[in-house]
Amino acid sequence: MKEKSFNFCLARFLFTLTYWAVLAYIPLLLKNYGLRDDQIGILVGAYSIGAFLPMLPMGILLDLFSSKILFFFSLGLFFIYIGGLFYFKSFLPLLLAVFIGGIGAGGFIILLPSAFFKIVGESKKEIAIFQAASYLGFGLGPFFGGIILRFISVNYFFYFAIISALFLAIVLFTLPDVKPVQFELKSYLTDLKNPAIWPIIITMLVMGLHFGAERTALVLFLKENIKVSAFYIGIFFSVIGLWMALISPIMARIKTQDFFWLALSLGWSGLFQFFTGLTWNFPSFLFTRLLHTAGDSLFLLEINFIIVCLFPGERLGGHSGFLFTLRSISVFLGASITGLINQYLGYAWTFFVSGFVSLIWAWALRGLFSKKFVLLKP
Repeated sequence: MKEKSFNFCLARFLFTLTYWAVLAYIPLLLKNYGLRDDQIGILVGAYSIGAFLPMLPMGILLDLFSSKILFFFSLGLFFIYIGGLFYFKSFLPLLLAVFIGGIGAGGFIILLPSAFFKIVGESKKEIAIFQAASYLGFGLGPFFGGIILRFISVNYFFYFAIISALFLAIVLFTLPDVKPVQFELKSYLTDLKNPAIWPIIITMLVMGLHFGAERTALVLFLKENIKVSAFYIGIFFSVIGLWMALISPIMARIKTQDFFWLALSLGWSGLFQFFTGLTWNFPSFLFTRLLHTAGDSLFLLEINFIIVCLFPGERLGGHSGFLFTLRSISVFLGASITGLINQYLGYAWTFFVSGFVSLIWAWALRGLFSKKFVLLKP
């Protein structure tokens, strides 16, 4: 792997480390502040709204301007978010803080992968390693966060988040600027005429519902239904993150030519999302989520690779921004709806509903769009 690709992977790791160290425990922090389940759902949803707002403009700006300026703007907003979560304890100030944090996170969510994909092109192996770096941060962030919350204090939890973000700032200085192109709206619209785009759009919406449900219910299901402490929640995220980081590069060997593996992985993920609601203790929960995230790993690799194949590299930022904006809108809807489900039906029902939706679309994706619908470069 080239040095510039490695630095992108390191930046991806540090961002997801910080992002998930905080996001994984937001429901618990808000619960400890005395907020209700429906308020927690609104706050998680507001974070998602903030995340989708900059995605399309940031994606287009990445095609046109310096990526470093955009990176550091997003990082500044993320620092405000961490500080707001630390100082504020009531609903309205927290609503503002998480909204600003969502904007900062949304910038990184679209900028880092889009800039990376512009550099590596259609290298599925390097995309898988980049994805593995994200999973490693996803695992270690909540792990360290859980240890700090369990054995030290909430104050040091936020210090850890700030220090991680400072290391991210250092790495961002080493990233190369992506070469800008001239803006032509007609070219973007022409790219969208590919009929393969529409099933991808629906898939991104289903993915958002799936993620929104998990962000609102997963940690609370562990705490209230499985009855585990913050320490074991950190252990769970660590195991899942390391598992996904391990299997993602292996899955890069799979040759993608159509929607078969995308549909299969989504169906597998949805099936074990549904079964998560039936788990009764920590081992059964962990085993079910390991099976679930095996599907997630392949699904996310497939969707990223398909997006890189479908769109021209010089306009990949704008198109990625469009798709991830749709996903974030769906995350907000999923989080808001499941906040109500959590309040009135219980946390298990969130997994039943979101798993069923994923299964239905996986069946439609495979049944409605045959192998001859679109052929992608293997």
